[in-house]
Amino acid sequence: MGDLFGDPVTEAQPPYVEIYRSLQRVRDAFHREGRISDANAKLDETVKFLVLHFGYLKGLVSAADYATLADRSSFRVELLNRVFARLATAPVFRRKGIGSIFGDDPTTVFKKGEERVAFDLFFGRAPCVRRDDQWQG
Repeated sequence: MGDLFGDPVTEAQPPYVEIYRSLQRVRDAFHREGRISDANAKLDETVKFLVLHFGYLKGLVSAADYATLADRSSFRVELLNRVFARLATAPVFRRKGIGSIFGDDPTTVFKKGEERVAFDLFFGRAPCVRRDDQWQG
């Protein structure tokens, strides 16, 4: 018996194919690492992952910070959390009366020493992006 829903990758068109594949790699990384067990927490981190890339594409994350984070040898959780905290205060992520949609102290769940898994989830399993909206795999 075949897959009930078909193959969503072959039915999708670029850039959706890359988005689907990237999210699938993130999902696989979550399962492989076992670092986060709660489904809502996984969803929260996935949203942060998307927000970081969105922020870069919209010019809210500097090219220098993004390049540092996108390079495994220079990636640091401290910078990831600093960049995310700064990004979370951007007007697009703020709501009148509540402030940032990410809360009063926006951060990822990752701490110093967890660079490998944080990099894999935020950059190692995702396509690199350029500000001209072209996907690079």
